Amino acid sequence: MDQEHSRRPKLLFLEALPTISGGQAVLVSLAAHLKEHHSLSALLPGDGPLAEALRQHNTRCYFAPLGSYTLVRKTVTDMLNYAVRFPWLALFTWRLVRRDRVDLVYANSARTFTWGTLAAALAGRPILWHHHSLLAARKTLALLQFIGRRRTVRRVIAVSEMAAAQFPSLKDKIVVIPTGVDTELFRPDPVARTRIRAEFGLSREAFALGMVGDLIPLKGQHTLLEVARTDSSEARYLVIGSARLDDERDAY
Repeated sequence: MDQEHSRRPKLLFLEALPTISGGQAVLVSLAAHLKEHHSLSALLPGDGPLAEALRQHNTRCYFAPLGSYTLVRKTVTDMLNYAVRFPWLALFTWRLVRRDRVDLVYANSARTFTWGTLAAALAGRPILWHHHSLLAARKTLALLQFIGRRRTVRRVIAVSEMAAAQFPSLKDKIVVIPTGVDTELFRPDPVARTRIRAEFGLSREAFALGMVGDLIPLKGQHTLLEVARTDSSEARYLVIGSARLDDERDAY
């Protein structure tokens, strides 16, 4: 059994959040499907819901403090904080890759992709970047394109054509793979429909439009609210999610 396990390809996931949102849910799903034939480990910013979910799929978790940053527009403080942590994170990851004889580094965010690429290059291992969102900062986009052209970066997975279009110089490495939907978990349920509509005071005939996601400017709930303000029909609008409260998003 030990010899069989040692022959499995070894993957190291790099993730910037300890909680589970969209991109992290994708990571958990990947671990669930890869665990039978791969040896999995993950480097996370701390223990929490994501580590707990990954452990359920035979993923060994390591932790390193990554720091906190604004989500969209990067400040001078963000850049200084990241620059200070960058060398240490790259060396920490490099040691991890070498010690565990990792075959592939899998960066699940732009933030981990930068120092993860340096670590992979130093260790002589390939890296893959899974790009889940749209980025607004031009300097960030330029930096990621520069890093993405390195030889050690074998593939960039983008979740949409628009996400891929942000990196024209990487078109030979980018593949678009839309995030899948588990139709066993997410499927029409007439009983739940009736119960939930009753909870929200909606009739069976009322047209309801819902949006699910973190309550942050990047998700664009404000656009849905503008539509609701100008809608003269009897439609009902539902905004579902939790807030990430900090100085950048309190007002939102």
